[in-house]
Amino acid sequence: MMQRMLIRFQQFMAGRHGLDQLTVALLCVSLFSNLMLGLTRWIWWYPLELAALALAVFRTLSRNHPKRWAENQKFLSLWNPFRQKCRRLWIDLKQKTLSFSASMEDKRTHRHFQCPQCGQKIRVPKGRGKIIITCPRCRHEFQKKT
Repeated sequence: MMQRMLIRFQQFMAGRHGLDQLTVALLCVSLFSNLMLGLTRWIWWYPLELAALALAVFRTLSRNHPKRWAENQKFLSLWNPFRQKCRRLWIDLKQKTLSFSASMEDKRTHRHFQCPQCGQKIRVPKGRGKIIITCPRCRHEFQKKT
């Protein structure tokens, strides 16, 4: 029984366009508007949800491959630059988070001083008591407590 239904479904879908990136995006828009409708109870979300869902079903069941392919290419030409910007922002955010956590780790184990003569930043280990620090740039010596 189940196998017969599966065969019938495969026969029905033969030659159909199926899913592509635009159809998945339309399904996401439909899901988002459904969520917003449930949260806000604003009735104007409902037509957006139905339109996106109907267009996704139409595109999936369509047999006009060249037209659906052209629509998908147009969507991708608009979507990919936006996606790349989001990916770059995400990578930058991750790098800033990693550098922040690394600097927090560094602050636990080291102290940072500035040379009074030339302004060079110098990193020394914590917990050594009073030490004489020699600036690597100008060779000026000064005493600090770590």
